[in-house]
Amino acid sequence: MPSLSHRFARAALIVTCTTLLGVGLVAARREPLAAMRSLRKMFPAWHLDAVLLFGVVGVLGLSFLDLLQRPRQTTASPPLAAAKPELLDALTGLPSRAAFHDAISAMLAAGLPGGLLVMDVDGLRTVPHGDSSSIGEVLLQEFAGSLASLAPVTSHLARLRGDEFGVLVPGIDAATLQSEAGLLLRGLSAPFALAGRRFELPVSIGAAMLPDHGNSFEGAIRAAELALQQAKAAGGGAYMFEPALASTVEARSELRAEFRAALAAGEVVPYYQPIVDLADGSVAGFEVLARWHHPARGVLAPDNFIPLAEEQRLCAELSLSLLRQVIEDARNWPQAWTFAFNASPTQLRELVEFVRDPTQVPANMLDPKRIELELTENALIKDMELARDVVHAMHRGGVKVVLDDFGTGYANFLHLRDIPFDRIKIDKTFIKDMLNDSRTEACVRAMLALGASLGVSVTAEGVETEAAAARLRDMGCNFAQGYLFSPPVPAAAVPQFARG
Repeated sequence: MPSLSHRFARAALIVTCTTLLGVGLVAARREPLAAMRSLRKMFPAWHLDAVLLFGVVGVLGLSFLDLLQRPRQTTASPPLAAAKPELLDALTGLPSRAAFHDAISAMLAAGLPGGLLVMDVDGLRTVPHGDSSSIGEVLLQEFAGSLASLAPVTSHLARLRGDEFGVLVPGIDAATLQSEAGLLLRGLSAPFALAGRRFELPVSIGAAMLPDHGNSFEGAIRAAELALQQAKAAGGGAYMFEPALASTVEARSELRAEFRAALAAGEVVPYYQPIVDLADGSVAGFEVLARWHHPARGVLAPDNFIPLAEEQRLCAELSLSLLRQVIEDARNWPQAWTFAFNASPTQLRELVEFVRDPTQVPANMLDPKRIELELTENALIKDMELARDVVHAMHRGGVKVVLDDFGTGYANFLHLRDIPFDRIKIDKTFIKDMLNDSRTEACVRAMLALGASLGVSVTAEGVETEAAAARLRDMGCNFAQGYLFSPPVPAAAVPQFARG
């Protein structure tokens, strides 16, 4: 409702404008020159100028007040969606896919060009599920609000499905659309604070121009989603559709289907790289590394298929498959050997749920004391609270936790203080340069001293020469791993390490 001051100002301006209108009507009845003479007689020259100026200001003021009191319109809720509630997304309040279909179709039917952005909220994979599903819903609502505030004012927004959103910008060129995509990426990267926790929701964006890349709703969405898949394959960011992209994405889609089938068929298998005790040269355990035996491409390393697992949310299934195979492989191996598994940031929540669900644990499970979970520093910075939950859950189950790639990410003394790691692994980049650079060697010594002060053992990765192993031994390093001792090998080659 307008305030008292607004109503008073409006009344004063209405009186003034009405008076001016009456004067104008009187003047209109006469010839122009006679009208001007009459007005001059009614108002001296300076009074006439003031009255006319006041009248112009009054009209502008009325318009300004009207704008102030008019409800703010957003492009996120076009009239069609407002008139038909079924065209609104119930959770976020944004238009639905059906409303977005109408907006794109109307623009194309009118022969107007424009740009389309389709984005996926990648970070929602690590948001809690189950009894905390409301957190994910609130984050989606917060994300939708941020998107509405950051998107171009002329754009149409929609929640297309799940964690996928669309932005349609009429009359925009390709360069400006890419610029807008970059602005959205930066603006939406700001973390969300909710329930005492900090959530980062990385976004991938696919862009397409209309009608060049699609002259129908289905064609436009397909082009943008192909670009989105390419952006996700590159690890995030924004990507503009190109005609040649269709074949690239189609090949990747086939690879995704092949990976899913290979995982089900047991073609993704564990390889084992020994971790050696530097004190006596014995094998203390192994790091478990996944390998895909592809029928046409040969043995593929994790970099080739872990993104496929993450895109399809198969990381938990992959880890469980590897664990079952390790249990079977280790049946006749020395009981003292330990097995270290890697976990990516997207796997953390799945790991907590795995530990809490007894039905997921294999019946012939290894002694938990023989299992180690390796977390990278980057996994910590993604969600410190979640990483802490994972570590405590693993410890309750008897599993040791290792801080992997130490020195290359964002871990600091606060992380080392708050998260009780059982071991630190120094990244191979330090070991590689240690013998030729005194500053690098000083860093390695400092990390070893830190481990000793915390009472945790330290493993050096990437040891490739006897000289490096000897230097690490002299500095008090506990364990080492690298091609000096062995590359990752299949299960059939592991028994040789038991024979020394």
